[in-house]
Amino acid sequence: MSPPAARQTARDVPQAAVVGAAVALVVTVPLVPVAAVSGSVTLASSLLAVYGAGLFLLTLRWPPLGVVGLLAALPLVTIEIGVGDLDRTVSADKVALAAVVLGWLARRGREALPAALRHPLLGWWLALLGIVVVSEVARGAGFRQAWGIARHAIPALVFFAAADVLASPRVRAQAVMFAAAAGTAVALLAVAEWGLVAGGIHSPMFFKTGTLGDEQKFGATISHVNYLAAYLVIVLAVLAAAAAAATGRTRRMAVVAMAAPLAALVYADSAGSAVALVAGVVFAGALALGRGRSRRVAIGLAVAVAAVSALGLAAAVSTFGLAHGSVASRIASHRIGFAAIAERPVLGFGDKGFARESGRLEREVFGAPQAHLHPPDAVLPAHSSYLQMAVEHGVPGLVAFVGLLAAVLARGARRFLSGQGAGAVAALALVSGLFAFCVQALVESLFEYSKVAAIFWILAAACVAPRESPDAASAGVAGGRRVA
Repeated sequence: MSPPAARQTARDVPQAAVVGAAVALVVTVPLVPVAAVSGSVTLASSLLAVYGAGLFLLTLRWPPLGVVGLLAALPLVTIEIGVGDLDRTVSADKVALAAVVLGWLARRGREALPAALRHPLLGWWLALLGIVVVSEVARGAGFRQAWGIARHAIPALVFFAAADVLASPRVRAQAVMFAAAAGTAVALLAVAEWGLVAGGIHSPMFFKTGTLGDEQKFGATISHVNYLAAYLVIVLAVLAAAAAAATGRTRRMAVVAMAAPLAALVYADSAGSAVALVAGVVFAGALALGRGRSRRVAIGLAVAVAAVSALGLAAAVSTFGLAHGSVASRIASHRIGFAAIAERPVLGFGDKGFARESGRLEREVFGAPQAHLHPPDAVLPAHSSYLQMAVEHGVPGLVAFVGLLAAVLARGARRFLSGQGAGAVAALALVSGLFAFCVQALVESLFEYSKVAAIFWILAAACVAPRESPDAASAGVAGGRRVA
């Protein structure tokens, strides 16, 4: 049973308020395109307020539902409003993550602390956050530095909130189903957008105004085709995990649903996601073969690797042939990044340091701005989460970040290698999807975009969770009375 304090907190939230919040969240999804078409900042701001309040109340009443609900809320709702500076925005992602983290801390923070202190990845998180704090404080003490620290602390809190509620095997299974359903919906919306674009119709599925991303017009509800592609690769892994864990009709539905993200990946036309998908399949094949699977399984994996590799190569050739500027811009970004690392290898340039220093270093490296690679009033982005981490928080930050990711993947791989049956196969699918995401982060700043990054960290927490709940918490996602 829940501790008395937690039960009292739950009683403090009226049932009617929680039901109203849930209804409001459902209504928010179709109203976002209405705000986008009308251009109404008032409607978008109202939706943000409803969205945040709804998620906070749901998390306060039922922590598993709030945390797991992020797997559906984040990819389906995109609202971003500038607040005087193109680099400063209020977004649905920030509101959702803050609401869920605050709700979880209020309801579960004290009870979850002992487990968090024993978590095997705590050391890596503390190392990364410590390096970020030193890097930021070295530049001063102001709002920008505080926000730079918060941008890394929030994913850590999301991870530990997810680790807390996903300690229950039942909630983990429901989380996979939540993510699979939301991912299929986003994929279908992307395919629908593809059809509309082909017909010369642009109907935005997200709201953005006064932001650096205002020029983005496509990407379904994710709002950017490259991030959409990265998300779809994870969706494929989640659907594979759902198919492995389910039986009968549910398994068949999960397998059939894979057609949607595959079709949407063709629409996204991302070479990075194609390579990542191949890497994920190869990673899964290597783990399966390393476990000594049967010859039939080995042959099946070899055929799958060959087929996906062929598709990935075709997509890469197509993309590079049609948009070779993306390759040149990434090469230029890395030259700029290496110059920045050489200049400040230990502390880095702090949060958003790549964007701040890119223009100066571009002139120093190339002798003049590379006007053919970006608009005159813009700078080259990092195009890599790892390069960005090294530039902003130095080589120590990069080492801690890579170490954290490696620890996640290693524990996920061990879960498969030591597991049995459908659970082991589901673990294999999830860890392979996370590996693919990490590979694509080499050529995209995926961890910079909180929408897809938060989904990664929630699934990472599921991947490294213990096989059994330490508290025997068997309540489901809606089981608000048994969360301790």
